[in-house]
Amino acid sequence: MHFSKRHLLKTAQFFCIAVILLSSCSEEPDKQAIVYAAGAKRSKAAYWENGKVVLLQNDNFVSKVLGLYQYSGVLHAVGYTTKGGRNSYATYWKSGETIELPLPEKTMSSYASSIFLFGKNIYIAGGLRTTANWEAIYWKNGVINRLTDGKNHSEANAISVAGGDVYVAGWEQDDQGIATAKYWKNGIEFILAKPAYIYAMFITNNDLYFAGERLNTTDGEFYATYWKNEKATDLLQDGIATSIYVSNNDVYVAGHYLFRQAYFWKNDKIFNLTDGTKPATAESIYAINNDVYVAGQEENIARFWKNGVVYPLIELNDGTGQATSIVVRP
Repeated sequence: MHFSKRHLLKTAQFFCIAVILLSSCSEEPDKQAIVYAAGAKRSKAAYWENGKVVLLQNDNFVSKVLGLYQYSGVLHAVGYTTKGGRNSYATYWKSGETIELPLPEKTMSSYASSIFLFGKNIYIAGGLRTTANWEAIYWKNGVINRLTDGKNHSEANAISVAGGDVYVAGWEQDDQGIATAKYWKNGIEFILAKPAYIYAMFITNNDLYFAGERLNTTDGEFYATYWKNEKATDLLQDGIATSIYVSNNDVYVAGHYLFRQAYFWKNDKIFNLTDGTKPATAESIYAINNDVYVAGQEENIARFWKNGVVYPLIELNDGTGQATSIVVRP
């Protein structure tokens, strides 16, 4: 569905990197915290509450959760379903109820990537395709707001509201097909870098944080990168930064290297989540009470890590899956 490098395998040779080793053995998760992870189990949209799976789609169609939000005790999820065909359709799940998001006529495909609730308003970022290109959009209470003219391919991957302003982050190709990392504030675009991609956003204390990847023009290599406002920090060559969270002035980033090894960073310090012997990704990060939670997958098995300790969400004999989002409540 997406075409950015986050979703395409790269073929560069694996390299050695000094990391801080963390425990990889499983143990009982903290029962005082409620850990919500969401994604897909056997190609069906699902979420897990402290490891117990709840299917959001129990039909014959492919579906997946891409974004998760917990608000006033209610769990909200967004993603897509296929309805049995090749095209996807933006979907919103609230307390298990399936809600299809409104779409323009002649929409061939759509998806919802991120959700944010502010007051009584529901904001959902995503995309639609009425021509050959994907078009970045967001919904406010079901009303579509277009962010681009659809002339070039674009993606909206994250949404947030701060100070009454609506922020959407993603990327758009230019006329030469080069990806430009950008965000939109109330529909007005701001460019961060090119070539570059943004996959996640976090806003706190009037500072904007973004996670993604960019080409470092000094050495000509792509890096997993995060931005604080307009300042870029490169984290890992040939890596992808997929998620970002800020707590007590500490910056936490999740990501992976060549879809082979999952990591997270705390203030630019790298920690490995997997050993690189099996394909793995880290897709979402959440930090609370000095604990760090990361959701992802290893060899197509959904899981989350708490402080580097792994908790499989699907056993090997229970089918494949992926965890794309994580939210924790104490």
